[in-house]
Amino acid sequence: MPMVEFMKFVKCENEGVFDIKRMYSAEKAFKKMQNFRNLHFAYMGMRVNVAGMWGTIVGNWKTNLFVLFDGEIEKHNCHPHWEIAYYDDEGNVVRSYQKGEYAI
Repeated sequence: MPMVEFMKFVKCENEGVFDIKRMYSAEKAFKKMQNFRNLHFAYMGMRVNVAGMWGTIVGNWKTNLFVLFDGEIEKHNCHPHWEIAYYDDEGNVVRSYQKGEYAI
């Protein structure tokens, strides 16, 4: 189908500035994962560095974290103890499990 024809079926709307909180998982499930993995310091919205890639915790999948990496539109399933560093709001390391070349 030519692009001109395809565009007749497409509608674009500006819904404003993206709010990362719209991607958050259910709080109850996140708390359960925190208890299981002993991650009481972690929270949705917390900045992390996973294997050298920066992102934000947006929830969990079972006992793993969902992380939205900077510049991406899909969240990724990440093990909470594999090559990850957790940062507070001031950019200080809260806890680090990194051992690779990107380790602090």
